[in-house]
Amino acid sequence: MKVKMMFRRFMFYLMTFLTGIFVLPFTGLLSSVMMVGGVVCFVLVMIKYMGLLIGFNLPLSIVIPGIEMYSTAAFMIAIVISILIYIGGRYLYGLNNAYIAWIAKMKNRMVEI
Repeated sequence: MKVKMMFRRFMFYLMTFLTGIFVLPFTGLLSSVMMVGGVVCFVLVMIKYMGLLIGFNLPLSIVIPGIEMYSTAAFMIAIVISILIYIGGRYLYGLNNAYIAWIAKMKNRMVEI
């Protein structure tokens, strides 16, 4: 019985160690970068579009491969892409929190046994 508990505890810590090395940094860093990038991209697109409406050609660099950023459709595509990037970052943030909650639940379950 004691050996079985030690083995289960060892496997739990091994699993959390190995998945924590890859899962937490990936979801944590990528989610925050995607959320910030989505907001920054949205703001820059709106600044560029307002400048185009006023008549200024602002030297902001907005790069979407294969799309010239002078038509209204291209600006709408850039806005949709920035919103999708932000939503993807929020989803990864949720996955990160769900993973942490799952590990805490497994730890509590292991302590109860």
